[in-house]
Amino acid sequence: MPSLYLDQLNITESRVRSTVSPEPQVASPTVHSATEKPRTARRTRQRSKEQPSPSLPSVIKQLPGRPLHNQTLKQDPPPKRALRTSEDQEKEYWRRQRRIFVRSRCITRQEALDLVQSVYRRSTISDHDPLILRCQSNMSSFRSKWRTIIKQMINSREWLALRRKPSSIASKIDRSVLETIWGPWICAPYVKKEAFYKNTKAVKVLTEATAKAIEIALRYHGATNELNFRKEMDSLDPITRNLPLPDPLL
Repeated sequence: MPSLYLDQLNITESRVRSTVSPEPQVASPTVHSATEKPRTARRTRQRSKEQPSPSLPSVIKQLPGRPLHNQTLKQDPPPKRALRTSEDQEKEYWRRQRRIFVRSRCITRQEALDLVQSVYRRSTISDHDPLILRCQSNMSSFRSKWRTIIKQMINSREWLALRRKPSSIASKIDRSVLETIWGPWICAPYVKKEAFYKNTKAVKVLTEATAKAIEIALRYHGATNELNFRKEMDSLDPITRNLPLPDPLL
């Protein structure tokens, strides 16, 4: 298995201290009864709730609210062939993650659970299972690789010249561009590459998503606001969430 790239989830504890102004205030004197104790300034603390630390904690923060749309993700049917060994299950589990990434760069916890259950047919899988967290961690790694490929590709005079002509980007995207960006995922044993590129409708959908991704990357080229860049890239998921992907193992 490839190494996992994890974002660290840091939970910090903030302290709020009450302060007393050193300047005297003009006010009527307060009279305390013999049994009443004068109030003193107290320090208050805000304690962050302790959260469990699963084996892959950094993934938890990626799950809520993502993806930010309601379009259903197309899931592959359960494998027809028998997955008799744990090694067979692991290979299929890894293969399906690559396929689902082409359709959607961000998936919800439930969608990750559906993916895992399609391979590991156990009734005891919960949404905090290490397999779910590992799936989300791998998706994060794929997103990072995908964005890096696009950034490196557009870092040329030819592509940078299109920043002022975003409407011309789609016309520059051919199969070689698609293979450069999507090659690590649209290939055997994940997708039947030749069958996919023969499907003109599927290629048109992928070209649309790719053109918008390049447009976003060009717009943020040289900028330091990485967070907004990632959010805009993630917003492209609805375009491809139902993308047909010929399966080489069917």
